Amino acid sequence: MGERTASDAESEGAWIPMFTLPLVDLDPKVVIEVPGLALVSADDARVRDLAQRHPRFATYLGAFTTEFGQAVTPSVLIRHSTSPETYRSVEALAGFRDAVALSVVPYAWALTLRHGAPLGIRYANWFNFYPWMTDQAYEVLLMRSMAQHGHHPLVEELKPQVLPGFAPMLITGQMVDRPLLDALLNRWQQRFGLSPPSHDQVALFRALNMAQAAAQAPGNVE
Repeated sequence: MGERTASDAESEGAWIPMFTLPLVDLDPKVVIEVPGLALVSADDARVRDLAQRHPRFATYLGAFTTEFGQAVTPSVLIRHSTSPETYRSVEALAGFRDAVALSVVPYAWALTLRHGAPLGIRYANWFNFYPWMTDQAYEVLLMRSMAQHGHHPLVEELKPQVLPGFAPMLITGQMVDRPLLDALLNRWQQRFGLSPPSHDQVALFRALNMAQAAAQAPGNVE
C-alpha cells in the first residue's frame, strides 16, 4: 500500500487509507496522529467520510470478522494527500506503526510484572498490517507483502479475518506509554520529513522495526 497515489479528489486535500490493523481498535479519546498521518478507528469521522463517498471501501471495512464470524472494527492508518511524499513509503508507515507498538507492548509487560497478572497487549502481533487494501480509485483490491503482490477485481469477495488465536482489543489511554509515544512520533517526523535523516534517526527506526519483530508472540500452539 506504500505505492498508492492520490486521486484527483484526494489531490485537493483528502485523507487516504493506507493500511488496516484488524486486531486493534482505538478508544475515541486516544489520539495517535502527526500532521499528515494518523492511526484512527474505523468510526473516526475521516474514515466514515471515505466510506460514505466510496461504497466499495465501506464494503471492505465492514467485511472484517474473527475466525468465528463475529464482526470486527479495524483501525485504519490514513495519510493526508498534502503530506510529504516520504510519508507514503512502507518504511515510513511501518515506522509509525512500530512507534505505536513499542509504546504499548513494553508498557503492558511492565504492568503485568507489577501486578502479577497478564494485562494489556503484550505482543506486537496485534499491530500487524492487513495486506489487502482498496486501490486508489476504490474499485479493486491490491495486496502488498514481503512475500508477494496481488490483485483482485471484486471487493465483495474478500473475506478478511483477524489472526486466529488473537482476539481483537481496544486500546485505551491507560494502555499507552504516552511520553514515549509522543517522543517517538516527534522523532518519526524528523526521520521521514523532507530533510535528509541523520544516522541516528535511521538507526532508531531500524532498531524499532527489529524490536517490533522480536515482540511478536514466540510461538503458536507449538
